[in-house]
Amino acid sequence: MPSVFLRERRQRMKRFFCMATLFASFLLQCKAQTAAIELGLTVSNSQGKSRQIVFGLDPAATANIDTALGENELPPLPPQGIFDARFISSELPQVDLGQGSYRDLRQGDVSFSGTIEYELHYQTASRDSILIHWDLPDSITGAVEDVFGGSVIQKQITGQGQLVIDNPSIIDKLKLIVEYKALPLTPAQPELLQPAVEAGDVELFPQLIWGKAEFAETYNVQCYLVQDSLQEILSQTGIIDTVVTLPQLQPQMTYEWRVQSENMVLKSDWSVRRFITAGAVPQSPETPVALNPAAGENDVSLSPQLVWKSQKNTETFDLQVYFAGSFSQLVFDKDAISDTVFEITGLQSGALYFWRLRAVNAAGKSEWSDLIQFKTSRVNSVGGKFAGHELRLYRNYPNPFNPSTRIEFSLDKARFVSLKIYDLRGRLITTLVDDFLMPGEYDAIWQAGELASGKYFAIFQADNFRFSQSLTLLK
Repeated sequence: MPSVFLRERRQRMKRFFCMATLFASFLLQCKAQTAAIELGLTVSNSQGKSRQIVFGLDPAATANIDTALGENELPPLPPQGIFDARFISSELPQVDLGQGSYRDLRQGDVSFSGTIEYELHYQTASRDSILIHWDLPDSITGAVEDVFGGSVIQKQITGQGQLVIDNPSIIDKLKLIVEYKALPLTPAQPELLQPAVEAGDVELFPQLIWGKAEFAETYNVQCYLVQDSLQEILSQTGIIDTVVTLPQLQPQMTYEWRVQSENMVLKSDWSVRRFITAGAVPQSPETPVALNPAAGENDVSLSPQLVWKSQKNTETFDLQVYFAGSFSQLVFDKDAISDTVFEITGLQSGALYFWRLRAVNAAGKSEWSDLIQFKTSRVNSVGGKFAGHELRLYRNYPNPFNPSTRIEFSLDKARFVSLKIYDLRGRLITTLVDDFLMPGEYDAIWQAGELASGKYFAIFQADNFRFSQSLTLLK
């Protein structure tokens, strides 16, 4: 009986230790899968040959060759002149990689903070150069330096970067000094900000906004239409920002949205919220119809009333008027007009203009109407008598001015008259008058529009007589 009892006890203990060993192995494997860090370096020469080598941390790693982690000792170095790149340990007394390996993992995981040194050896043809390229996460930085304490080569490494070795036959190995910063295993759960909890009347093109979660690197976002079952509207992963714009939603429906934070190791729980959309959006307005001045109309007043016909779904109008002189320029831009009639003032005499308009409502704006061209009447005659006038150009008023000024002149007899505006460089800005006029007194209004402040010159010519005066535009 005692022998039978002992034999059964040994078997139970053996089964227990086997189960414990399997369980420990399972935990170690899970930890390695979730918490290990593997980073790559690409080493290449100027002939296009390259080698990817891997370094990092693993909970199961040692300072020697770990075949279970994919570390295999390489054969001895090939002859000089043949390209090769590998990790070695000739300058690292606590590490033994034998002849070298393409992988060098040390013990640790994402919770490790500290500095670890690796040693890199490379070789190539004597006239080749070596290029080392890296791409590191924000939590890992370091330096590359020669084994002489960085007296010849020393470069900080962060993010993406590269280092060129022009003399690999002289300096054929480097120390890779890596500074690891501990990462949390679980990022914080994000706080949902907008739409608010159980919000109603949410617009049909809403933005989902959440707060930055501590220790999170990216976010995953989902949105569903809530009916008998959840209907997916949006699903995005790896979002760096904290805002997402949804496609157009259905009016007066319930939606559920979720955000999950994530880092290179783990994910948080989902933050979940629901909202209800507003009623149907009104239809976009139709383009209004311009009526007056009509296309091609002449002798239009210098202070005309612009008239148009409203179409469906219109709340307000935007109106624009362009001067078509020596160069086209916007001289009038008005929005939120509620009526279908609007008077503008200060137009130049005898000048070409274009006007257009569009309708606006809560859903948006219509297309602009076609450009309608019209021409204003010639200068106004302010003298009732033709006798007794002298040939004269009067000072403009006001001066300085903004944005328009009045220029008056008188004629002693019928003459061909031109009145033109130039800038300081002698460039023609606009022609206010270019016509044969009877004797009398006249005025012309110059609308400076969007011209820059400064001095301009009015040149008045009547037959062979020429007068000038300076005008100051002051904005």
